[in-house]
Amino acid sequence: MKDFRQTILLAALLLILGGVLWWLVFTQEEALEEKTVYRLAEEKINSIEVTYTPHAAEEEAPDHFLLRRGADQKWTMTEPVNDEVDTGAVERILEVMTKLVAESRYEEVTDYAQYGLDQPVLRVKVGLTTGESRELLIGDETPVAYRFYARFAGEPEVFVINGTDRGGLNHRAKEVRLKKVLPVDVNDLTRLDLRTDKGKAYTLAKEERGWRLTAPFAELLSHHMVVDFLVKLNELRAEDFIDEAPDLAVYGLDKPRFTLDLTTADGEKVTLQVTGTADASYLTHNRRACLLKLGEDESLDFLDLKLADYINKNLNSLDKQKAHSVILRERGGRELTVEEEDLGDVWWGYLGSFFFTEPYYEQGQDTPAPRSAFADHDPLWEVVIKVKEEEKRKQKRDRAGGDTDATADVQLKIYPFTTEEEYLITSSQRAYVYKIGRETVDDLIERIKKTVEGQEKEAGSEE
Repeated sequence: MKDFRQTILLAALLLILGGVLWWLVFTQEEALEEKTVYRLAEEKINSIEVTYTPHAAEEEAPDHFLLRRGADQKWTMTEPVNDEVDTGAVERILEVMTKLVAESRYEEVTDYAQYGLDQPVLRVKVGLTTGESRELLIGDETPVAYRFYARFAGEPEVFVINGTDRGGLNHRAKEVRLKKVLPVDVNDLTRLDLRTDKGKAYTLAKEERGWRLTAPFAELLSHHMVVDFLVKLNELRAEDFIDEAPDLAVYGLDKPRFTLDLTTADGEKVTLQVTGTADASYLTHNRRACLLKLGEDESLDFLDLKLADYINKNLNSLDKQKAHSVILRERGGRELTVEEEDLGDVWWGYLGSFFFTEPYYEQGQDTPAPRSAFADHDPLWEVVIKVKEEEKRKQKRDRAGGDTDATADVQLKIYPFTTEEEYLITSSQRAYVYKIGRETVDDLIERIKKTVEGQEKEAGSEE
């Protein structure tokens, strides 16, 4: 009985709390509706004109811009120049102008000068699809800080708006112009052609298995390094705009440091040209008529590709579950085999993450030495990762062509090199000869030998 009474009391309490909450929400919405002096559907606005006229004592220059919404619903700037705009800034203006809230009102006003509304500092005019327009005039700050007098042109009533709303409208043309440099979504890119003033040229292509280098030679690329490059490209921002630049040489763009051609999935192409002077970096592309001056903290060094950093360095992409043994053949030594049950000993920390340091270039060559160049060389060691037969049969059924026969065993051949810190190595999964740290190889060889030694001891004890 006691539990029943407690349940009834709790239910009644919840009903009371719910009623109070509803009343608070309802009264707040009513109060907001009473304060709202201007409601307008955003889709009815097709132009925004902002004029800033500072007081004579202020040092800031006057400013004016006009934005128009096109048939494609995209906003662009048409005055003082034609340019793309920051949609975030436009959305803030629309948010205020479609639901403007008055903190207080003054209905009987004849002298607008006392409110700074005879010569308003800020004018925001919106044009409508009906051909009509409405202009908001914003004057002085009230005695209460962060509140401002305002009225609509042609209407006698003066009202007070808060500083947040004024801030949402108080933009300069430079602030509204699009500062983001890249005019396309990086996720839509399928090809990048990069040329430098040093004569270097690279082509990166997005394929089903990820990004690959296709020129000056073909090679797998590191996914996270390409993503880092695209992120840095996407984050480039302009701090200023140069609309009249008759002499590109003044900005170093007659001989750009970098030229980057971008291609999207639908075949759209964008060309960026980037360079720097002693004072700043400048950029232009075929989507915008102006030059973009980049911010002082915008580094362009990432465009100077270091291929050794971008190439995928993994010499073994085989999954451990697809392997059934590892064979070590040593020059002048016997063949050792790590059986499947002991593969974990040589895989984790060794073959599963077996990375080279950089491609090997023969003297005077611009591309790495091909694997075939070492076909007649006698390796110090050969490590063979044997693929399970059922996996070979499955992959033969599934594959419809490709760069490398994934059904084949993985063959790693290690050769001596002229330095004490490195060996040379080839992999049947890769096209070239690579440098690899001696410690990486020596640790693997030692691990294989110890694992086989343990297998043999265990076999001997069982006998």
